[in-house]
Amino acid sequence: IPAGGAGVGHNRLAVLFPTVAFAVFFCVAFLANWLLRPRFRLWRVTMIVLSLVFYGWWDWRFVPLLLSSVAVNQAAAVGVHQLRTRPGAVRRAMLLAGVGADLCLLGFFKYYDFFATSAGNALNRAGWEATPPLLDIVLPIGISFFTFQGISYVVDVYRQKLAPMPLGDAAFLMTFFPHLVAGPIVRA
Repeated sequence: IPAGGAGVGHNRLAVLFPTVAFAVFFCVAFLANWLLRPRFRLWRVTMIVLSLVFYGWWDWRFVPLLLSSVAVNQAAAVGVHQLRTRPGAVRRAMLLAGVGADLCLLGFFKYYDFFATSAGNALNRAGWEATPPLLDIVLPIGISFFTFQGISYVVDVYRQKLAPMPLGDAAFLMTFFPHLVAGPIVRA
């Protein structure tokens, strides 16, 4: 996502916490938490929606990225669990596919422009004229936290410390707004 469009959103997040908007959001979230806690399913859905609103406040275009990360990690956890009776190499391959997908996502957003520029410079020094396309990618806020949260979940399922959670629980784990953008990374 080009920096020009997301830079404004980044500024909104930087000033979100000490604002009236955040105070109102937090009061709504606190009240919803308190009132809906006895109705677990409704509480969980509400907390996920509020967390996505919180994340989307910075830049709504990154909400599908977060939801895709939830889906990929849930699929990897279920796949690793279903293969628990198979030989270790097959399970390990599923684990590596899930972790690899997470790391590719993180690597793309964090390092694409760096590697493209480095490759272009190396080719230019070797005598080839190269101008690789730079995407001027904005790093989604919290991407490291929700990526490593997902990896932790898949690894715990691989180690058979827990079974895959229902999708709603996995979504709650990875999107819960109090730790989404700044951690800590918690175990499933």
